[in-house]
Amino acid sequence: MMGLFTSVGLSQCVRRTTNLGHPPGRLVGSWRRQMTNRYNRRRGPNRRVSQNKTPVYIKSIKNQIPNFQSDQVESLKYRYCLSDAAADTVAITFELPVFPWALATSALSLSAPQKAVRLRKIKLWTNYRSNVGISGNTQNVTYLERRGIRPFECSSTATYETPAFYSKTFGADDLLGWFYSTTAGESNPEITFQLTKGSILELTFDYVLDDADIVVTAAGSGLTSSRIYSNSINANLVCIGKSYQYPFVV
Repeated sequence: MMGLFTSVGLSQCVRRTTNLGHPPGRLVGSWRRQMTNRYNRRRGPNRRVSQNKTPVYIKSIKNQIPNFQSDQVESLKYRYCLSDAAADTVAITFELPVFPWALATSALSLSAPQKAVRLRKIKLWTNYRSNVGISGNTQNVTYLERRGIRPFECSSTATYETPAFYSKTFGADDLLGWFYSTTAGESNPEITFQLTKGSILELTFDYVLDDADIVVTAAGSGLTSSRIYSNSINANLVCIGKSYQYPFVV
C-alpha cells in the first residue's frame, strides 16, 4: 500500500506541476531561464528608454546663452598693377601692416577705423611680353629678415607659354601673417615686390574694425573730406576697380 500510495502521489504531483506550466524533473532550470529571458524582453524597452534620457545638467548647458565675440574679422581682396606713368620694371617695398582703406576727415588727413590688420594671402602674376627681354618678364618677391623672419627671395620668369606666378598664404602663427596695428616706432616685417608692366598683384587682408573714440590716422594731401580712399600702397601702383585711392602709411 505504501508503494502504491507513493507512486500515485508522485504521479499527481507531476500532473499538478505540468498543469501549472512547470516541466517535471531536470527541465525546471531551463524553464526558469526561459521565463527570466521572457521577463527581461518585456522590460527591455522601458529600461533602455530610461537610460537614454538626457541628464538635466546637459539640458541646462544647451540652453545657456552662448559666448559672443564682438571683434569680428572682416576680409578684403585688392588687386594692383603698375600705373602708366611708372617705369617698365619697378620695385615696391612696404612695411606691415597695410591698412586697406581709410576715411578722409580733411584735405590733409585720413582716419583708418581698424584696430589691427594682417596680410593673409599674396598672389602675383606676370604676363609674357615679346617686346622686352628676360628682366622685363621676371617678377620677384623678397621678405626682409625682421622680427625673426627668415630671409626669402623668389623669382619667376614668364614665357610665351605660361605666365610667371607666385602664391603664398600666411597662417595666424606666421610672423608675416600676424595682426599689426601701426608701423610707427616699430620694425615690422617688410616685403618687396618687383613688378613689370605685365604684372598683377593681389593682396588679401583680414582686419578688425575699431569702435574707439580715437582711431589710427595718416597724413595726405589733396583729399576730399568724407570720402573713402583705398590704399594704393605706392605712387607707382593702381588699385584696380577703385574710384578713389591714395597711398598712405599708418
